[in-house]
Amino acid sequence: MRSKRHCRLAATTLLLAWGSLLPVTVPADTPANAPAPFVAVYEVRTGGIGVGTMTRRFQFGAGSDYRFESVVESTGLVAMLKPLRIEETSVGGWSGDGPRPTRYDYARRSGRKLKQSAIDFDWSGARAVATVNATSVDFELPAGTVDKLSYQLVLMQDLAAAKATLAYRVADVGKTKDYVLERGPREQVSAGGQVYATVPVEYARDDGRRTVLWCAEALGYLPVRIEYREKDGEVTTATLSRRE
Repeated sequence: MRSKRHCRLAATTLLLAWGSLLPVTVPADTPANAPAPFVAVYEVRTGGIGVGTMTRRFQFGAGSDYRFESVVESTGLVAMLKPLRIEETSVGGWSGDGPRPTRYDYARRSGRKLKQSAIDFDWSGARAVATVNATSVDFELPAGTVDKLSYQLVLMQDLAAAKATLAYRVADVGKTKDYVLERGPREQVSAGGQVYATVPVEYARDDGRRTVLWCAEALGYLPVRIEYREKDGEVTTATLSRRE
């Protein structure tokens, strides 16, 4: 059924998606090289049909401790046929080089099915432990490794610093993966009733899947549009819906 496919594609795209900035109080002790705390909201569409929303919150606690949360929910007909909710959380400390996660949690509930995983980072021992369904895997933790959520903050930081190379080592279940993104020429993108000057960056996988994020300088390089293309050519887009 096409609506179920919409749900699956939306979930994949939303995990890479970003949102619009909403006003929040910036703590005085926010690290100088870190993004300002934000709440992010996106609208996702597949084949021209709205399929879900995502809310993301990035904030600092005591000192340089950070918390980055993402909640994805299906909407409309997709939610009626097959409810979907995805929760991700990254917590850790912010160093001079960026986020240093200590824990990453992931939970995906689709209908009655629940998938959960977690990664604990032991920086003193340079090891990480990934847990999936009560099964744990220990693996090496190279310096500078981030998780699937916090790497997006580093991308934002690197674009602001005009770094030529956008490459990240990301912790996965039992191993790390290298994400390498290519920067494109600047483009004007309309989103949420405004036009933004953006820097597009692309992440292409070996299997033909492709993700492009148009990152707006005026919003601290948060993407205002994301396009996810499947191997069969199916396209899902996520567009900034509002900025309050």
